[in-house]
Amino acid sequence: MKIRRLLCCLLLVTVLAGCTGQNKNIDTTEATEESTLSPETTSPTEPEEITLEAVNTLTYKASSQRPEVSVLDERTAAFLTVESVKGDYQKKTTTIQVWDLYTDTMTAECTMDGAYAIMDLSSGENVVLVDTENTVLVLDRNLEELCRFACEDSTGVLTADLGTYYYLWGNSLYKLDTATGEAVPSMIAADLPLSEIQSYDAQENVLLMTAFVDPYTTATCMYGVDLDDGNTVLLMDNVTGGQMAEDGVCLQNYNKDGMYSDVKYLDWEEAALRSLPEFMPNDGTYSTWHISGSDYICQVTFDAVQKDKAVASDLYRLGETVAMCPLQELLDNAKINEILALPDGNLLALEVTRRGYTPYLICPEMLTFTEVSTPETAATPLVDVTIAENYAAELNCQVPEKFAGLRQMADEIEESFGVTVLLSNQCSVPVTGADMTITTTDQAGLSNETGHIENALRNLRKLLALYPKDFFRQFQNEAGERGLLILLVEDFEDNRNVIGLCYQMGEWYTVAVDITSGTPYTTFAHEIWHATENKITSVNTDLLSNEKWDTCNPSGYVYSYDGSADYVHDVENTFFHEHNKNEVYFVDAYGKTNPYEDRARIMEYIMTSAPYAREMAEAPALRLKLKIMSDAIREVFDTEQWEKPHWERFF
Repeated sequence: MKIRRLLCCLLLVTVLAGCTGQNKNIDTTEATEESTLSPETTSPTEPEEITLEAVNTLTYKASSQRPEVSVLDERTAAFLTVESVKGDYQKKTTTIQVWDLYTDTMTAECTMDGAYAIMDLSSGENVVLVDTENTVLVLDRNLEELCRFACEDSTGVLTADLGTYYYLWGNSLYKLDTATGEAVPSMIAADLPLSEIQSYDAQENVLLMTAFVDPYTTATCMYGVDLDDGNTVLLMDNVTGGQMAEDGVCLQNYNKDGMYSDVKYLDWEEAALRSLPEFMPNDGTYSTWHISGSDYICQVTFDAVQKDKAVASDLYRLGETVAMCPLQELLDNAKINEILALPDGNLLALEVTRRGYTPYLICPEMLTFTEVSTPETAATPLVDVTIAENYAAELNCQVPEKFAGLRQMADEIEESFGVTVLLSNQCSVPVTGADMTITTTDQAGLSNETGHIENALRNLRKLLALYPKDFFRQFQNEAGERGLLILLVEDFEDNRNVIGLCYQMGEWYTVAVDITSGTPYTTFAHEIWHATENKITSVNTDLLSNEKWDTCNPSGYVYSYDGSADYVHDVENTFFHEHNKNEVYFVDAYGKTNPYEDRARIMEYIMTSAPYAREMAEAPALRLKLKIMSDAIREVFDTEQWEKPHWERFF
């Protein structure tokens, strides 16, 4: 990567050497024989001498809205604000101002109808915007339109020549021709599903992303690709986030136990990884972030009582040593909200106060830094090929030969209903995403493991057939990937006699069922509702809000949220206890523990027991609860091709 940058510099020198006769200040009108050009008229205008301080306060003022900022070059930035139209708060206007940071003057301004946002990862000399309909609008520094195009996802990057837009669709990288609108998969070397675009180096045309290290959990690695040739330039595990630095990459891995981020600095040229101090906590007292495109980290410390009062702002410089410069006094005790890196190494900081927003141009070379630590440095391979190899091995994990027929049965279920079913040893990785220890059937040493799995698959197929056509395919992402994941396991390490569990792992709606206890048929129905509810609330949390649900319960009722076994004695107002249907509000005692189990218990019986379902529908409160659940499903799922769903037969 360094070689390419050096070549670019040499080419630039060559180009400049061939352009010595041009100057924008010279009149290009052809001279006549009578023309007489004095020395004064032929001399170019002297460049304006500008003296910058270590910290320069700019006069830009925003209204009540925090501005978004886009860096255009070493001395120019665009500020964007969105405001509601007076008298009609549904309508929005967007104002953009372009400022010369050296002279502290506005050079261009425009106001447009509609709400726009700056595309953070697209860099260059233009202002790249996106509206609420995912239409990208590119303006030059004079705020004249250069081009516009529609895109599937607005979190991608636009190349400097404006010709190509890269974005994630599903778990794959796509490139869009902005002129034709044609989008095709981008040919990249690493065969890993991609999670999120993290950073972009426009000069090197390198895209930094996170990628999944296995097919079924949210564990990620850092993946960097050279967009010019598709080759992998970085593949590193145990990383949750990363940003391009000036001469490397700043990598982070969030530590849940310690409530901070482990930070490492990767030096491209030396292929060296430096472990930085644990100065990026996340306990509410600090706000810490790496300044993308630079070798700096900013940390703002807040008062322990007055959480919005900044008591310190520190700038850390990364490298072979870590040095720190306190900014608080230099910035007149400002509360720094954002810092952007400029191409010349300077920084643009944005202060937020109750009175508004103030930008500062900071020149780090003029600051005094004090060394605070010497990071441990270790040579590291930039590309760890075992990551992709391990992913492929997990994706193609084979069951023992004795399960071949059962695996074929599971494959047929997957094809018919649009779900993913794993059994025996195939469950070993996805169960690690749960918040409790799960024993898989192969780990349990069952004497009749095949019999339990076959029985579970038959029950599962019978149950899934009760749902509308393609119901479960709607759990998948827009690219038809991931979705409902069903694990056939043996046991849960829990003191509540758990026999089923539903948990979310990224785009996987995971259902794990103990196929050796209880009745798998009813447990599948119970846990599938939990997955359905997760799908509903991911779209609209109001559809199953506590406020709406509580209207169906006895006046003043409060769920116990009892995690012990004592809940079994609370049978008042339950279907299996009360004889008066008007006094029935819950299916059983377990349904009284919390609203989630209340709903799951209702759907469990509605789907698996017609006699009980008919009786339950005679209880007004249960019928109303089922109606709320059904309406929520119809609000989120595409029901156009459905016949009457199984759960709607009872009202």
